[in-house]
Amino acid sequence: MLKTVTLHETNRVAMTAAKYGATLVRHALADRGEAAIVIGGGPTQFDVLHALAREGSIDWQQVTVFGIGAMLGLASSHPANATNELREHFFDRLPMPLRAAHLIDSTAANFEAEAERMSRLIDRETIDVAFLGIGDNGRIGFNEPPADFETTDAYCVVPLDDGFRHRQQITHSRLATLGEVPEQAITITLNKTLAAHSLVFTVLGEAKAQAVDDTLHGPITPDVPASLLRTHPRGTMFLDDAAASLLRSMQQAV
Repeated sequence: MLKTVTLHETNRVAMTAAKYGATLVRHALADRGEAAIVIGGGPTQFDVLHALAREGSIDWQQVTVFGIGAMLGLASSHPANATNELREHFFDRLPMPLRAAHLIDSTAANFEAEAERMSRLIDRETIDVAFLGIGDNGRIGFNEPPADFETTDAYCVVPLDDGFRHRQQITHSRLATLGEVPEQAITITLNKTLAAHSLVFTVLGEAKAQAVDDTLHGPITPDVPASLLRTHPRGTMFLDDAAASLLRSMQQAV
């Protein structure tokens, strides 16, 4: 079962998650001399990344980063391109260069080949920490319900349905029209996410409350992709009061 930490002040959630995740990165560096992490985008995750970049005593030159996913077909110059977003919200804020950053090429000529390339790269690494959010339908990355619980690939190409694309166009300030929202994405798979040594979730807002409760207390089902991750032995979910409002039991509140 995932551990939950609920904070009464919403503005403390991302900072607390980042501090906890930074401690895990430091432990990996102390144990192995290197570390690898998975990071993603979205407003809540950007706040985590900003705080993580401010954390001291991390030798980022020994840290490898993998992107969690990317919508496909966005030009490399598009502000919603995943690489541009991670550069703006994380890479450019670090005090030193990373050991490596392996990001999805959303302009690749062959999307299946690009997913295979990312899979080969991540399969060579021990992933120490995956920094995650949960969508309001329980999605992780671009693993929309019903999610694939069976694939052994590390990354895969997935379709984006019209409902998802419409939500993205409404919530993403850098996608002005529905026509700009891609119809496909590459995402890290749920089974590869489970292989990370530790999972650090950050979830905010009442709109996520049902997904959080379903993840923690409902059946493990492809209809709630995040539910599979509650089987992870070292997962911690940082919540604000609104996101935790439907939980039947909370293990820690601060």
